[in-house]
Amino acid sequence: MNVEMIKYTNMEPKQKYDVFISYRREGGDKYARTIQQALEKQYRVFLDFDELKDGVFDQRIINAISNSPVFLLILSKGALDRCINEKDWVRQEILQAVKCGCHIVPVTIDDTFDGIPDSLPEELRNAVGQHQFSELQMKTLFKASMEQLVRDRIAPYLHREDASSGIEVHIDVDADCDMFRFNTFVRHLKAGEDNVIHMNPGKHKLGFISSQEPEVKSLQVYQLTADMTCDFFVVELKEKIEEVIVKRKAEAEAKRKAEEEAQRKAEAEAKRKAEEEAKRRAEEEARRKAEAEAKRKAEAEAKRKAEAEAKRRAEEEARRKAEAEAKRKAEEETKRKEEAEAQRIKDEKERQRAEDTKLRFVIARKKLFGIEFGGDSYGFADELGKVVIPCQWKWAETFSEGLARVQDWWWGYLDKSGELVIPCQWWEAKSFSEGLAAVKDVNNKWGFIDKTGKVVIPCQWEFAKQFSEGLAAVRNDISKWGFIDKTGNVVIPCQWVWAETFSEGLAAVGNNYSEMGFIDKTGKVVIPCQWRISVGFSEGLAAVGDDISKWGFIVETGKAVIP
Repeated sequence: MNVEMIKYTNMEPKQKYDVFISYRREGGDKYARTIQQALEKQYRVFLDFDELKDGVFDQRIINAISNSPVFLLILSKGALDRCINEKDWVRQEILQAVKCGCHIVPVTIDDTFDGIPDSLPEELRNAVGQHQFSELQMKTLFKASMEQLVRDRIAPYLHREDASSGIEVHIDVDADCDMFRFNTFVRHLKAGEDNVIHMNPGKHKLGFISSQEPEVKSLQVYQLTADMTCDFFVVELKEKIEEVIVKRKAEAEAKRKAEEEAQRKAEAEAKRKAEEEAKRRAEEEARRKAEAEAKRKAEAEAKRKAEAEAKRRAEEEARRKAEAEAKRKAEEETKRKEEAEAQRIKDEKERQRAEDTKLRFVIARKKLFGIEFGGDSYGFADELGKVVIPCQWKWAETFSEGLARVQDWWWGYLDKSGELVIPCQWWEAKSFSEGLAAVKDVNNKWGFIDKTGKVVIPCQWEFAKQFSEGLAAVRNDISKWGFIDKTGNVVIPCQWVWAETFSEGLAAVGNNYSEMGFIDKTGKVVIPCQWRISVGFSEGLAAVGDDISKWGFIVETGKAVIP
């Protein structure tokens, strides 16, 4: 179907543009020129290239905006930042376009626009933000995006036709409105002005929508005949607009009264609740006072009982002290007698020791030591030199944790009665430490046994040292040392060329045999490997040696305190 186009004009000679282009000179002028060139192929475009020197909004700009149905706003980067200034040209152009009822089309360029500033006045934010933004791809898809902009945002609002072939129609409206023909926007009509359009003969379905109240509409079927040269008709919207306003006010008043009634009821309910709360609090206060009085009486009774109990305890304490003093004196007397008897026995033992045999060996009080009689046999004597375990072993070591390791051809363990509690079945063995002893089997692998002889950590290590502070140093089959716990789990990986047992939380380790340092129980190096040789910590100090075989002492931080 061929849809007739409409030519619109104004009785004044000022109207001569279809599109007004508004832009920010800094960063937007090149885009404005390109868009102007693309639009001028089919539309009349206003683009101001002149420098506007003064702060007065030029009348040329006002006239151009007033007589341009489409207001194209180019939003380059920072285009709206200076609109907070009331004299800013872009700000004044936008407000003039709103005032004139122009169709505002915001256009962003290559996604460079950084948004509407929060500092912009609400009037401007609404004027720009309520319209759909269009995107122009200047670098890659300019032609396609420009065609879409014209098709969707400009063409529907610009219907052009040669005025000489149409009938001049004067439309008088009593309220500002937008005119539509067959649901297509034609132009904005102003009340009190002679709105002139040119239309071809035939039937026209016209619609008029109020600018003030968009819900107020007037639909008319308008007939023009070929013999007409001019026509005139009136569109009345004002009465309907006033009815809508009155209705809205009535609805607002009804809403206000409903809100007032709701508020009144809410206040009444709040008052009722407040009275109930006051009553509850009064009852709670009375209950609290009653409880306080009961508590006071209970405390007074408790105090009386406590005083009576304190008096009883004081009397009991006095009696106990008297008994304790008597007991102390009796114990002191008994102790004095025991010490005198002990001293007598000691003197007797010293006398016997002086007269003892010619056995010569080092002894320690209340411990057993291996002694050698003859060339190859070992046994054990007590601190007075008396042989308590016969000399029948090829080798013997001192007791540790109640057991001593002995050797016939293999190694086993004796208790202090001389009973072989762990048979001689190990190729090598070490003394017990922390309940476990390192042993080596016939496959030359080391593991650990408990005091019953049970293997608790399988023999799988090339070498093993005694447990100390819950960890034992072990060496794997590639000669790297690490540490295991008493369950046999490796807690510090085998990575060191040398390692000593833990002492005071630290163990000496070496990257090689000439660089020694210390690690903690997590395996962290706390003193770097820098010493030629080192000995474990004792009483907060460790002996270390340098490259020239000089010894000194360091503390747990690695600082040398004795050079």
